[in-house]
Amino acid sequence: RNLPGIKPAEHGILAVAEQEVKDVAANRRNAKEEMALLLQERGSEITITEEVLKAAAANWRHGKDVMALLLQERESEITITEGVLKAAVANEGNGKEVMALLQERGREITITEEVLKTAAENRESGKDVMALCLKQRGSEIAVTESLLKLVAANTRNAEEMMTLLLQQRGSGAAVTNDVLEVVAANWSCGKDVMALCLKQRESEITVTETMLKATAANEGNGK
Repeated sequence: RNLPGIKPAEHGILAVAEQEVKDVAANRRNAKEEMALLLQERGSEITITEEVLKAAAANWRHGKDVMALLLQERESEITITEGVLKAAVANEGNGKEVMALLQERGREITITEEVLKTAAENRESGKDVMALCLKQRGSEIAVTESLLKLVAANTRNAEEMMTLLLQQRGSGAAVTNDVLEVVAANWSCGKDVMALCLKQRESEITVTETMLKATAANEGNGK
């Protein structure tokens, strides 16, 4: 029985190409059904590589279902790498659900700064995946200037993510003038994020010329 987009085996020895498995994992129409059929019909010819897992984690419509299937069928051979976690937290459709599923593997996963920085750029569900990361590994996470700058630039949910990080790390969060300059330039929610930062860190903040210029140039809410 042939599967859509999958070359038939020749004499039963042709392994299914990684790209073909990735295409199935990334399918936004019926990825779960196709992957289940592929594993059933050609399971012995398939290797679940990091690239396949990244494609599944990034599937904004069926990521959770495909990842759950792969973990159920091939859990012992799967390693959740930083690349897979980054694909999950970047997923604007169901990244929260994929991430929650991956976190069930507990200490096997490591939330790195790069994972958090990727989450910070997610405009749709960044606050949700960031909250999951902090809940799971909050005590291990360093809130760096580069991370806060990415959060500050998020035009959809910067305020919510900044609140999470400041509450989680308190004085350990590096709210520098460079971060505030990015906040001042955020055309969508800069005003609210700046108010939050001033409320939390007013005694530490110095209003610089560069910050005022960024505010003046902000056509969204620079007033």
